[in-house]
Amino acid sequence: MYSIELYAEDMMKFCRNKSLSNIIVIGYSDGANVALAIAHKYPYIAKKMILICGNYNGDGVKWIIKMPILFAKSVVGIVKKFSPNVKFMFWKIKLMVEDYGITESEMRKINTNILILTAKYDFVYRQHQVDMNRYLKNSHMYIVKGTNHFNIITSRKTFNVIKAFINGSK
Repeated sequence: MYSIELYAEDMMKFCRNKSLSNIIVIGYSDGANVALAIAHKYPYIAKKMILICGNYNGDGVKWIIKMPILFAKSVVGIVKKFSPNVKFMFWKIKLMVEDYGITESEMRKINTNILILTAKYDFVYRQHQVDMNRYLKNSHMYIVKGTNHFNIITSRKTFNVIKAFINGSK
């Protein structure tokens, strides 16, 4: 079954196989959640992380977005019993609304230097991201104006903020 933890394990296997360490991890949406899981379980691997539009648990997703996802999850959950091809879709949908296994107290133990980027009009509650920023002691949060959950990754402003963070000026 696909999970945030499994994706984090896969990334760590890749890094071990390539002898990578002291890396910069950039994760967008579910990828940000994977990066957070990596920071929690493997704190030695990354010198910096950029979390773009992530959420540390299912409660962070706005209800207006979560409601249709939960509906789709229930429909796909029924259909998957009759069609094994639907299993992957079911697992993907579950990733959007389930908790990822990291708590506020566990986040407080993470020492990685982290940039939290959030879209002005994101699917994730702003307060959820503010809380994540507060729990992660070495984090900085930046709201990218004029962006939403989808276009934040193509915004020139996003690129500039990431570049400044990587180069150490943010």
